[in-house]
Amino acid sequence: MKTYYIVRHCQSNGQSEDAYLTPQGIAQSHALAQFFSGIHLNKIISSPYKRA
Repeated sequence: MKTYYIVRHCQSNGQSEDAYLTPQGIAQSHALAQFFSGIHLNKIISSPYKRA
């Protein structure tokens, strides 16, 4: 059985390619890292945008 996780980028200061995460977005990204810390992932597919 395969499990797929779909995660949208955390809060950023805009939609442009070079938009950075806000302080809240950084906190959200840390929470996501904690969530995935105990999960084995075979593949990660990500946008090249900085906010992703």
